Amino acid sequence: MIPRFDRDTTAFERRLLAAVPGATRTARLVQFAVRDVFHFRLIRRNRVFRRITEGVSRHQLRRQVPDPALRAKLTPDFEIACKRILISNTWYPALAQPNVDVVASGVREVRGNTVVGMDGSEAEVDTLILGTGFEVLPPPVTERIVGRRGTALADVWREQLRHYRAVEVAGFPNYFRLAGVGCGIGHGSLVFMIESQTRYLVEALRAMRKHGHASVEVTERAQREYMAFLTDDLDNTVWMKGGCQSWYQDENGQAASMWPKTMWSYRRLLTRFVPADHHLRAVSPAAVPESVV
Repeated sequence: MIPRFDRDTTAFERRLLAAVPGATRTARLVQFAVRDVFHFRLIRRNRVFRRITEGVSRHQLRRQVPDPALRAKLTPDFEIACKRILISNTWYPALAQPNVDVVASGVREVRGNTVVGMDGSEAEVDTLILGTGFEVLPPPVTERIVGRRGTALADVWREQLRHYRAVEVAGFPNYFRLAGVGCGIGHGSLVFMIESQTRYLVEALRAMRKHGHASVEVTERAQREYMAFLTDDLDNTVWMKGGCQSWYQDENGQAASMWPKTMWSYRRLLTRFVPADHHLRAVSPAAVPESVV
């Protein structure tokens, strides 16, 4: 948890943004660059960035939670950024209210209106809200996506999660994925990643139309080389070495759902479609409608 450093925009700032052409866009680009680079340094376990951010987090906890017993329950036992960082000024004070009990041991069972904790504590409740997260690896939809060999993507990924640039999967021709496994980030807009993938998809379609290809499929070699690069890079991140277990990781403890570099570097990676990394199959002339240009 870190504070939300919000403030009111001054009248002078509003006039400046309205009067100067490109000022709003420049301000957004600066925000993007600062967050992108800062988070990249943080997840790479840069000691300076990590200690500064952890110091801010621990100061907020000490200031907003005076009870040492409650503060101990709320103190993480893993490095910052190992799990997604929460940004709030009101979460800790809410937990410190006299009508709130924090049980940090987890839930063992529910008996009627009684919730029993792993530590044996019991609490009578009127409403039970389960915030259990979501299923990431593999996503349930992959049960319905079947590849060239008749195998569902879910079965392929249960064996080993692999992909090419988080967009394609070997053995699944003409299959392009947006916002899926392999492009996860913990600090910025997934929309930016989707836009990068969409541009790549458009380049692939243009190449197919230009050369008369009906099918495009990434090769096993290209996918294997990409996953080797990705795995090696992920091994150096806090997601793998920060001492936590999170939804970023698969059953084998690999953070293969994540992108370990900056958002901007991902966009550069997807700038160009590489035909040499793909099996390209031509269109049969009889299968091309006359209206297709």
